[in-house]
Amino acid sequence: MSDFDYEGYTQSLEKILDGVTKDFWASYIDVNRHQVGVARTYLWVSAALLGAYVAVFEKLKEQILSSPSLLFIGVIAFMLSCFAFGICLYSIPSRRGYKTIPELGWGEFSHEAYNLTAENKCKTYPAFLSSLISRYDYAFEHNFSTNQVRAKMLRVTSWLLVGSFSAAIFVTGGSALNFLIHLKPTYQVIEMSQENKNAQSKQQSNKTAPVLQVPVPPPSANIKSGQRTIHAFDSAENIRASINKSENKG
Repeated sequence: MSDFDYEGYTQSLEKILDGVTKDFWASYIDVNRHQVGVARTYLWVSAALLGAYVAVFEKLKEQILSSPSLLFIGVIAFMLSCFAFGICLYSIPSRRGYKTIPELGWGEFSHEAYNLTAENKCKTYPAFLSSLISRYDYAFEHNFSTNQVRAKMLRVTSWLLVGSFSAAIFVTGGSALNFLIHLKPTYQVIEMSQENKNAQSKQQSNKTAPVLQVPVPPPSANIKSGQRTIHAFDSAENIRASINKSENKG
């Protein structure tokens, strides 16, 4: 057969062009938009962690400063969050940029099709499709590499945030444990001081009890022991009798 299947070859090139076109626009629009959204989310998360670390440090300053290990791990958590914030800011814009299909403008493809037709060395449409597929392929390679660089930075950012959050959880747990350890003796001291206060108050109450300040009276006299007594009633009767006798005489 002297005649080749140019029609089948052309249809194959059209299918390839459809696939590479979808991949190019997906990497240029969809993947780029997704990565920017993830970078912004990581940026806000890192900023929120920094604010939370400052607030927690203000609440647990004494417990953290009293333990060098907790202070060291807390500094690591804060620095990891700072690095994550900086990497997010650096990764949001595409540093390598995205490559377009034409080098100067889409008009250069019309000149290319004209040159292929003028040379008449090969069929114009299959040759043009091959050249266009090659342009898409090289542009997609550049854009894919750009997305890969940003994806690596975002993965590093995610691990930094995970490490920072884990370190912060460790510091918070250690500070809470340290607080509870020091809180129990404090309760004991409070209880002991309360008992001491109660004992002192009892002693003071005992000291301030009223005391009788007069001496004990001497023993009473015994008027019935060996002395003759004079009864008041008997003397009174004698006086009345003498008064009656004097009246009768008069």
